[in-house]
Amino acid sequence: HFLELRMDQHAQVEIRTYATLIGSEIVRRWCPIAWEAFLDYRLHSVNWSRLEQEIIKALAAGKREEAGKLALEFGLLSYGTDGLKPNRERSEIEAKLKQLNLPIPWSDTSLLTELMEILAAKGGKKWLLE
Repeated sequence: HFLELRMDQHAQVEIRTYATLIGSEIVRRWCPIAWEAFLDYRLHSVNWSRLEQEIIKALAAGKREEAGKLALEFGLLSYGTDGLKPNRERSEIEAKLKQLNLPIPWSDTSLLTELMEILAAKGGKKWLLE
């Protein structure tokens, strides 16, 4: 846990460099099997939220439109005057989808337009496109 926190991409560069050195030069040599397990199950693992799992399930089933609808329902897609508004959760799932070479459903502008129309038809939030 000590190394994981300090090797995280959000850690200060100097701390991250020091922790990486400790891990790769000391722990790797001292406990090689534990080091490999740490790399596989802690450092390079991916955690999925429930929302992300639902979107992944839809994509894996070939239901791109359903995945887009789920993203809309989960509040990941907000449209403003300049297009999609920034959203941290959406950015995180997009990065995970790219890691798996899966399509990002809302990157298709025709699908995105359709999703916004669906929301408006259901009496959802009014989307201003000025």
